[in-house]
Amino acid sequence: MHSKRFRSLRSAFALSTLAAAVIFLRSVTVDAVEVGETPPAFVVKMLNDQPFDLSAERGKVVLVNFWATWCPPCREELPVLDSFYRKYHEQGVEMLGLSTDRAHDRSDVLEAAKSFSYPAAMLIDASAKGLGNPNGLPSTVVIDRNGVVRTMFSGPVTKEDLDKAVLPLLSQGDAP
Repeated sequence: MHSKRFRSLRSAFALSTLAAAVIFLRSVTVDAVEVGETPPAFVVKMLNDQPFDLSAERGKVVLVNFWATWCPPCREELPVLDSFYRKYHEQGVEMLGLSTDRAHDRSDVLEAAKSFSYPAAMLIDASAKGLGNPNGLPSTVVIDRNGVVRTMFSGPVTKEDLDKAVLPLLSQGDAP
């Protein structure tokens, strides 16, 4: 009888501790930047150990794609993103694939990154996380030549989505 009651109390304590942890984590999680805003500092060490500093990309249209190796829609959109990057990189498009995988999944991320030509990094390696965390995966943030967020996609993007959101920004010319 006592052991049954003890297990019940222990379960209740565990659930209340878990609930408190979730509430705490939700209160400290930074939501993604909003359309029309200039993101705060965002710096990350890419998978090739080179730094990616969003502020150094001014004058380019930047796409940051949040993805994960375990996310089927993320993996399905990688060829679309890669094709777009290869076609428009020379015209001023920069792209970063930002994996939300955990540190122990780094080898999976490295393997998946072999399937695309744009730079990639892991969110856990970011020293400044001004883009926040996405509410779902995949998510893509489009930043204009002046460093202002112009579009945010939740869910897989299509070639048509990218054409509509990015090409007008490319035709706007250089940043002041």
